[in-house]
Amino acid sequence: MARRPSNQEAKPSQSTSGWSPTDTIDLASIPQASVTSVGTTASGITFYTTGGTYSLNVPGASSYGYTLSSDSNGGLIYTTCFAEGTSITTPDGEATVETLVPGTQVMTPKGAMPVKWLGYRSITVADQRVPEENWLVRIREGALAYGVPSRDLLVTQEHCMVFEGKLVPARMLVNGASILIDRTINSYTYYHVELESHEAVWAENALTESYLDTGNRSQFDNHPVTAIFGGSKAGGSETLPLETSRAFVEPIHAAIAARAASAAPQPELTTDPDLHLVTNFEQIIRPLRRANDRVTFMIPANVATVRLVSRTSRPSDTIGPFVDDRRDLGVLVGDVSLFASRQTISLTAHLSLSHLSGWHGLESSRYRWTDGDAALSLQSGNIVSREPSILSIQVVSGGPYLVEDHAVRSDLRQVG
Repeated sequence: MARRPSNQEAKPSQSTSGWSPTDTIDLASIPQASVTSVGTTASGITFYTTGGTYSLNVPGASSYGYTLSSDSNGGLIYTTCFAEGTSITTPDGEATVETLVPGTQVMTPKGAMPVKWLGYRSITVADQRVPEENWLVRIREGALAYGVPSRDLLVTQEHCMVFEGKLVPARMLVNGASILIDRTINSYTYYHVELESHEAVWAENALTESYLDTGNRSQFDNHPVTAIFGGSKAGGSETLPLETSRAFVEPIHAAIAARAASAAPQPELTTDPDLHLVTNFEQIIRPLRRANDRVTFMIPANVATVRLVSRTSRPSDTIGPFVDDRRDLGVLVGDVSLFASRQTISLTAHLSLSHLSGWHGLESSRYRWTDGDAALSLQSGNIVSREPSILSIQVVSGGPYLVEDHAVRSDLRQVG
């Protein structure tokens, strides 16, 4: 992060003059607490607030990251952040990663080792298949311990930090305050440093992993460095094993969060799955009754299939990133029965078919997770009930869910 000794003062919808990437902009008329999001382009910055939308003409704004803070009166301060060469510890002191070449000695807990290979790869987040998984993790200066890292460190989400000789992906350490997902850098290049073996090295005084070959060398190119290192191979290595269990990571996460100067705001959660059915005629059916773990629905005549629709959540979002489960989970469904034509029909396809729309993989012969929009066939053989029936679904578990996330999904469905 870089700041000029004095701030520029600007008003909404104003053009800034003489702006440079090291400036801090003070927008005294916009309360920092009112900002809901920020958008940057090649020509300016747009602040979205609870009181309106404000724009500034700032050339090259999208090329840099930023942080938001408050001035003494609660007004908004916008500060540009940008990564320069990440410092790697060598026997001769600190060296920026871009200056390393094969044969350069770098320090590891086992002593100095030569660099075997270097690689670079550039990506644009918006162009990736899953953009959300490609934002960088920013580890703030001093987040892990006093002076560790020695300044902000940017790594990819799957890149691992080293604790007690074990690897923990950076994404599992995010607390929203001292370690956060940085959504301000849309394009970046990450850098790989390979040693003779998979070892720990110091980057900005923080212990992290060297490159582990995953068979993807052909993807690299040469560009200026923005972030250091890519992802780790599943399971790590014999030298540095991967450890993602909650029992190991949660205490580390808690200790790091306790060091943070401030706590990140907690999301609003609900335990209500908003469970309902959508028929093959696009009728929406709400529950008829809920009793213990059973939810029943009245099904109109001639309905052949329904979709079991609910809120979804990722345990890594609602419980904490120290839970290594990033699946979008709806509800955990057990027994499903249809009462029709004076008989009870047990519906078991969701517990036996490996590939079924809207269902996660089979993990048990008794229960299965939906992804929030799961298909259920109500046909017995090829026969569809010509009279109303009652569908009984055992909901074993579900939630908590993010309230805001559900609102966004609902809006998208209405637009679609």
